[in-house]
Amino acid sequence: MFSAHRDDRQVEAPPSPPAVDRLSKLPMELLQKIFDDAYATDKPTEPLSRTLLPLFDRCVWRDVKVVGDKRLVAFCATFQTRPSVGRHCRTLKVEHLRSPAVVSQASLETVFANVPILVTLVIHGDWDTLLEVLMPSGRQAALPFSATIRHYSCICKTQRTDPYNPAYLACITSMTGLTALQLVLEHTEQGSAVSPPLPSNGSVKVAPLNVLSISVLRESDLDTPDRLEHLVLHAFAVARRALPAELKQLTHLKQFTFHGDFSQLGRDSFDILRALPLERIELGRKSDISSVELIALLTGETRLPSLKRLHLDNLEGVIGGSIATESDIDEDGADRGWIMPRWTRSFRKMDRHGLINAGVKITGSFLRASDTEDAWNDALDTFADNENELFWLAMEANDGDEVAAWEAVYSGRMF
Repeated sequence: MFSAHRDDRQVEAPPSPPAVDRLSKLPMELLQKIFDDAYATDKPTEPLSRTLLPLFDRCVWRDVKVVGDKRLVAFCATFQTRPSVGRHCRTLKVEHLRSPAVVSQASLETVFANVPILVTLVIHGDWDTLLEVLMPSGRQAALPFSATIRHYSCICKTQRTDPYNPAYLACITSMTGLTALQLVLEHTEQGSAVSPPLPSNGSVKVAPLNVLSISVLRESDLDTPDRLEHLVLHAFAVARRALPAELKQLTHLKQFTFHGDFSQLGRDSFDILRALPLERIELGRKSDISSVELIALLTGETRLPSLKRLHLDNLEGVIGGSIATESDIDEDGADRGWIMPRWTRSFRKMDRHGLINAGVKITGSFLRASDTEDAWNDALDTFADNENELFWLAMEANDGDEVAAWEAVYSGRMF
């Protein structure tokens, strides 16, 4: 038995040598490209080796979505032991939180202190702890990601009686690159004691936004509407595609500025504008609105009598040189220095003279755009006249041969 057992051991195959990690020997820049291509849609499930752990973290932690209280607990625990993963995070979404006791405020502060390149932050929860971390009262110090954040969305229930008080929103002023801001803060008295109202600390100035969405103000929130004289809408994100009727409360509003896509605004929204004592309406760069409704606002029985000026910067145009060939026409004169206005289905080219002749002062780049259209039409007429004159000269040179005459005109060989 002993000898047989000894013989069995002698014939056992030796253990396989460990696999050589050849991938880790490649240059880091090449490895990053390989990982980006291999995990463009699906994230890796585990690191291939200790050497490749940074690349694994970069893929896994670049875009993070935390759904529910249990996931948040695990997420915060990771930052307690490996806070370095936060430096890879560019998108963080924390959603559907219910219990305020699952993680401490200190744990959340550790998370947000270690995401320095965050670009998109979405918060959706039913408790105040996140607000105490992200929007504490009176905080002036910038968050670590203030310079990189572009999209900030916070949809939370809160016991703060005045959640839009500027004292709570001081951190937003330091987000200098912010382009999209959504704040939906619903006051609720459920749970512990309601937070006392804070004294107002002036206004909040934010970066120029492309998208702004806030929860609809209650009547009590708009207790002094007669003080507002200039309203700027940097975006339009209302699902029903209409201006809120609450705007009629702005009984002293003199100036209204639109920035963004308002092409879906219909007659009802313009009726709201007619109820205001507006003297000036502005349309910003890369913005869109109905030219038909604007003309109706300026003329006839539907005009707004108080309106004195329309400032339109939504279109650009540059007049170029003379048109020499058919290809110049096909390319809208680009090679000749022309920049043609980009009219839309809502703001139409055919309405430009109707706006100009509506009886109010028109200013802005729209006038240059309209002049460009007129100059382009003149250039087309001049080109056609020149071509026609050349044709008859070519007819004489070719003894009345029409085909030969046109060939001479198009080829540039007149004689």
